[in-house]
Amino acid sequence: MIGGNGDRVLRLAARHADIISFSATAFDVHGRGMYILTERQMAERVALVDAELRHQGREGVQRNVIVLRAQVTDDRRAAIEDYFRFLRGTMSPAQIGSLPAVLIGSPEQIAEQLLARRNRFGFTYITVQEKSLDTFAKVIPMLT
Repeated sequence: MIGGNGDRVLRLAARHADIISFSATAFDVHGRGMYILTERQMAERVALVDAELRHQGREGVQRNVIVLRAQVTDDRRAAIEDYFRFLRGTMSPAQIGSLPAVLIGSPEQIAEQLLARRNRFGFTYITVQEKSLDTFAKVIPMLT
């Protein structure tokens, strides 16, 4: 597994890795810190990998996404609003709800989000942070 977000590391991963891991964050080129990749930005990263895989004639490479937040809740809207405040308004609640590396909702809603992202980006592996393991365990039965 090789992963990251930059062009060089993703091209390297496309040439050599069995699993390519997509980081959901990047550093701002103007030095303003890190930011979370939007759906459009993740699509650009995936397209770069797809192009390199085609160029290399490689098939069957798996894809992983590193999840920044996995939150099981009965009130998705309120949880997204909480995350909006945590992010200090840098993204709208609608943008937060579509972030490829943020999973918020009931187990069923999160399973739907994961299936949609698998269809859109080809993610076959999901990495959640240790603090989210118990929460994410509630989602696993929905994926089988």
